[in-house]
Amino acid sequence: MDSPNQPGNAPTERGKNWPMVLVVFLVIIIGNFLLMNLLVCGVVVVYERLKTDSKHNEEMTRGQRELLDVIQLMIRTRPGKRYVMPDPLDAGPLRMTCWKIVMFDLAGDYRGTTFELVISLCVLLNTMVMAAYFFTGPKSGEFILVGSEEIEALQQTWWKEQLDLINDGFAALFFLEMCLKFIAFGARDYWEDNWNKFDLIVVWSGALNTAVEGFMGFEVIPTQYTTAISESMSFDPKTLRVLRVARLVRVIRLLKGLAKYERVQAITQLMDTLQNCIKHIINVFFLWLIVTVTFALMALSLFGTLPYGQGVNYVYGVYNEHTNFSSFTQAITALFKVATLDNWTWLMRDVMQGQRKYLGSFPYAWVFFVLYLIITAFLFLNIFTAIVMDQYAFTARVTSKPGTNGLPRQIMTFNQASTISEEWSYMDPKKTDFIDDFRIRKLLAKIGAPVGFREGADRAIQVRHLRRMELRMTNHSRQVHYVDFFISCAVMRYRTSRKPIADIDMTALRGKLTLEIEMKFPTINDERLLDSGGLLSAVQALEYLQSLYRGRIIKKMKAKGDWEGIKNYSENRIHQLEQQALKRQQEEEEANRKNSKSKGKDKKGKKDKKKKKKK
Repeated sequence: MDSPNQPGNAPTERGKNWPMVLVVFLVIIIGNFLLMNLLVCGVVVVYERLKTDSKHNEEMTRGQRELLDVIQLMIRTRPGKRYVMPDPLDAGPLRMTCWKIVMFDLAGDYRGTTFELVISLCVLLNTMVMAAYFFTGPKSGEFILVGSEEIEALQQTWWKEQLDLINDGFAALFFLEMCLKFIAFGARDYWEDNWNKFDLIVVWSGALNTAVEGFMGFEVIPTQYTTAISESMSFDPKTLRVLRVARLVRVIRLLKGLAKYERVQAITQLMDTLQNCIKHIINVFFLWLIVTVTFALMALSLFGTLPYGQGVNYVYGVYNEHTNFSSFTQAITALFKVATLDNWTWLMRDVMQGQRKYLGSFPYAWVFFVLYLIITAFLFLNIFTAIVMDQYAFTARVTSKPGTNGLPRQIMTFNQASTISEEWSYMDPKKTDFIDDFRIRKLLAKIGAPVGFREGADRAIQVRHLRRMELRMTNHSRQVHYVDFFISCAVMRYRTSRKPIADIDMTALRGKLTLEIEMKFPTINDERLLDSGGLLSAVQALEYLQSLYRGRIIKKMKAKGDWEGIKNYSENRIHQLEQQALKRQQEEEEANRKNSKSKGKDKKGKKDKKKKKKK
């Protein structure tokens, strides 16, 4: 076959050897494609078996497997903190004005979706403006040194000046947005949001770049000072303009808000997969780093004495002053090149030649390189592939339509879980994981069908819906936990599909998943949940019957014209509600006293045990 005599030379014609062509073709098809893909499949299967207990999964019903997906959805879409409107008396007119601007919403709910949509569109426009720059080269036949003042003068065109003015306007707009949010939310609440931290870094880097280059054609910092700063620093401050492109990441929030549209769902599906892959990939990366450090130390001991530089010639010339094993950092760099398959065969042959020529030993370096390549380039790379495939399979399963994902039925989809989490976060802005029982009906009305109430449902239908959910609440505080609410919604969805409820026995779902729920929702171990106050549907049904009874009494009084009796009845009702609230508050205080006393006794008992052990 036509192959070069030496590395770097062009191929030379040696005739047509068709049998050898066929052999190479079969080696590529069978060895590279078939066997490598079989290796990938084997790693994926082993990863899935290690990820979950196969024996435990075989004993689980299909309903329990679906409930596992629901619990994973609950963990992924857990609600976060929301900004609470400040008290107008304490905040002042300036802060309230800033709050109304940054939380502006056309629906009037003060969720800030309209404001964020406008800012995201501005980010897209700013990115389009930045993409409109182009390099102005010298005329034909004219030669100008790169980096000289002449080439800089060529770039000062009318088009560039207009784009700079527009960019400065966007920079001022984003700086104003940051100031408005900082005033509206306060320093602590502003810094708790990771998106705000990201905006702060990008905006201030843009402000520094604007200070160096000027704002709207005017100098902010004199030229001599900017020149001195550039000379004293190891990089040009003007390079910070590259960080403007990072604002495009903010469009992710806009896409998540538009996830209800099918065309956007594919993009959000990929983003969710990448987001959930990061933590698993980081763990595998650290494991790969440990293996690489181990092999680097081995290479430093085995091949660290191989010479290189002037007067030392290798056949392929890959083992040189840039790629060698003379130090730990050089060994790490060389092994990274081997892991990326960058001329690793030539490096291996140079090392083998060095062993034979300069060390006078048997060229066993091929064992080292092949072993490292199998462990890192094949095994770890396929583990990364298995992680992405596993996460993408789960995301596709819970985001696609029923019947299109390989499963004939679903308990809950990703959009439904996201809606539950979002609406809950507005009911519980401080992220306590508890809301009052009277807010549940409003929450289900906001969520909508099929998880919540359908539009226009009367009180009787709502009570029937709550009865199917079997939602429990705490005894004294009469509150509902987020995990209980989410699982109850899943159970209700399972019931409406006319599936046997015994298929989703919760006692079989324990172990690592239970620990993960406790880690993500530490309030699940709250003592208030130990004292159940009964089913919420029973309380709502009782209140519904009482309201019907009160309505009939008032109707009879109106028919008789007894307006004084209606007034007295309403006053008595208000007095009863106040007494009930006072009694509930006293019961909560008494329960808190008992809990504090029991904690004090437990601490004393532990101290006594420690003293006895010391004695």
